[in-house]
Amino acid sequence: VTLTSVLSERQLNLPVSQVFTIYHSEMIDYQTHQTAYVGLSKVDKQNSFVISKPDNQESSEFFKSLYRMRVSD
Repeated sequence: VTLTSVLSERQLNLPVSQVFTIYHSEMIDYQTHQTAYVGLSKVDKQNSFVISKPDNQESSEFFKSLYRMRVSD
């Protein structure tokens, strides 16, 4: 079950890497039919989001840009 995180203004301005840990899963995203990655909150370990890598992007570049992104983005 994915739960929407309740985040402070400060947390929203942090990079994704400081608020979430992203795990590879065996799950297939039913919308994209691709491997899904699960974003768990570092505070409460709750599943906060599920994301798939775009077809047109290398895995390493996708994750580097995702981890650098601000949570509010």
